[in-house]
Amino acid sequence: MSKLRHYSSFIVARTKVDVGRDRRVFPRYASSGAKCWFGWWEEGSPRVVEAVVVDVSQGGAALVVLKPPRAGQPSWIRPLSLSADWVSGTVARLRVPGRLNALLGHPSRVGIEFHEHCPWQALRAALFDVGGPGSTAGSPPTLPTPRGPGS
Repeated sequence: MSKLRHYSSFIVARTKVDVGRDRRVFPRYASSGAKCWFGWWEEGSPRVVEAVVVDVSQGGAALVVLKPPRAGQPSWIRPLSLSADWVSGTVARLRVPGRLNALLGHPSRVGIEFHEHCPWQALRAALFDVGGPGSTAGSPPTLPTPRGPGS
């Protein structure tokens, strides 16, 4: 009985819990495994790699890539199967594998927050792999030059 009295002081009154709103403004949609070009500038030179889209929305995307940029890095993505414009964003989240997994070739997961709404053509290509699963675009396209802080 003494234990019940002791724990009774920790009982919380029944109140309705205020459920927080979802932090995302736009809903995310799972991709069909579409590939995209993912680029950023590293020490003054462009770096463009192939990535796989995990999910995408009008406000951002999650990608899987072997060699990621650092968090906070301005970056661009563009569907591999579509000759569309680059969609600019910033690396908002970065989940890298441990050292051993990185040596074994396990990819990193990168979360991109777009600067503007993602255009419909790019969103559709990322969701449904418009060019087909076997489509490739050959060599990487030219990456846009980054804007300076004053632009």
